[in-house]
Amino acid sequence: MSTLRRIGIQYVDPNLFSSGTKFICLQISWEATNAGDPIDAYYGAKTWAERAAWDFMKENSPQFDLVVLCPPMIYGDVAQYTPSISSLNTSSASLYAVLSGQDKEISQQHVMIFCNVADIGRAHVLAVEEQDAGNQRFIITAGTFTHKAISDAFIKHFPSFAPNIPTKLPEGADENGYPIGGNYTADNSLSKRVLGMQYQNFEDTMVQFANSVAGLQSS
Repeated sequence: MSTLRRIGIQYVDPNLFSSGTKFICLQISWEATNAGDPIDAYYGAKTWAERAAWDFMKENSPQFDLVVLCPPMIYGDVAQYTPSISSLNTSSASLYAVLSGQDKEISQQHVMIFCNVADIGRAHVLAVEEQDAGNQRFIITAGTFTHKAISDAFIKHFPSFAPNIPTKLPEGADENGYPIGGNYTADNSLSKRVLGMQYQNFEDTMVQFANSVAGLQSS
């Protein structure tokens, strides 16, 4: 007899990777997708996969329950097994381009919310341990951030890099780096209430990242 009691899935909710429009992404948000567009197809595949999981639960009523965790951009400490800068994943490489001065201007921003990598790891543990987490989906995010805040954190805490870190804001951003006209946010209240999540702030997350890549070789 199987002892399986819970399955956890980490899922990318397209609503968490939206544009500068002003709305709040909720736990129940679902994004419509256009399979004819490559980007929409990428997100659509994830949406359809999660829906298939929930459909399976509804149709089969298995002995186990399901938990879905939805993080946005994930930043923080880089894994110890990363041997060089060229081995960084896409999100970490984008941060390193700011820290090293490869980027000459602050880049356009599309994703507005983030999570520390240690927090999503903790969420996975809590999703297994907390009884009330069963058959729920959780948005795992600390809140909003801007690309300007990346530069600000690096300049503040790593002054030797400061002269080369970009400070020129992109077109369409206000003085704080947010899109003119408003930005979206996400509701993380369920993760706090059920999982007991406490989130690390963005500035500390950037410091953790920079410290973790300081010793990496360029190739």
